[in-house]
Amino acid sequence: MLRFAILTIYFAVSGGLLVKFFDSGFSQHYPELLWLFQVGGGTVTIAFFIYEIVLDDNLRRLWKSVAATVRKKDDVLLSHRQCWKNILVPVATYGIFIGTLVFWLGIA
Repeated sequence: MLRFAILTIYFAVSGGLLVKFFDSGFSQHYPELLWLFQVGGGTVTIAFFIYEIVLDDNLRRLWKSVAATVRKKDDVLLSHRQCWKNILVPVATYGIFIGTLVFWLGIA
């Protein structure tokens, strides 16, 4: 649940920066300030990427402790855990942040 809340807030903040960054009126009147959006977008992306890494680490540790406590592989708490999901979800979310960071840094 927290992962989706973080992503929602991240997309809202990034969307706001992108709207203003691509606003032709703003870029015509204040072209010297456009770099601030790149710095802001990069900073926001790095901050939320750190949140995602810490959240992923916490979830992995939580599930390890659940597995150690349960000690049965067919337990209802562990039966829905599939290895490919444990790999695919972090890769997908990391990809969002890395791709966005490349976007913000590549515009310069």
